[in-house]
Amino acid sequence: MRDISVLAGINQALIYRHFDSKQELFEAAIAKPFEDTVERLLAYGFDADRYLESPELRRERLANLLHTLLTGLDYLLPLLSVLMFAEPDRGREFYRERVDRTIDVFVEQIEAFSDTWEHRDFDVRLVVLSGLATCVAVNLDTKLGHASSSDRAQLAAALADNILLGLEACPG
Repeated sequence: MRDISVLAGINQALIYRHFDSKQELFEAAIAKPFEDTVERLLAYGFDADRYLESPELRRERLANLLHTLLTGLDYLLPLLSVLMFAEPDRGREFYRERVDRTIDVFVEQIEAFSDTWEHRDFDVRLVVLSGLATCVAVNLDTKLGHASSSDRAQLAAALADNILLGLEACPG
């Protein structure tokens, strides 16, 4: 808590006025925002019947999910980076308990409806990880590199197009 107060430029007593422990601060600053973002992502849950309606709906739903992820990463990425580097053991635990479980949920949802649309064979977990990694890279690029690429809705739509185009069934 002392290190946190020094880095924040505030008195340690001020932190204790709001948080009883480092764990409570961690929950409020990292775990809760992560869970809120995951909850928003899961709100775009996959409904196989609706996906059969049209490829456009598939694209729209995926673009909305990616937009939510890109927006959530604005807040989460710096906090998760600090966690991973400052406390690697806690970061590893957080990844296994929260991030990995969330990835598993998306893998299960995609597997549940993947046989309802025509696509090439693909490793579902690898596609989910690729989408996540791409969103992280795009987020970093817009923050640290190309500010002109900051329209999240356009970026999410382009990412959705790329993902779905890559999964399309090969003709013939």
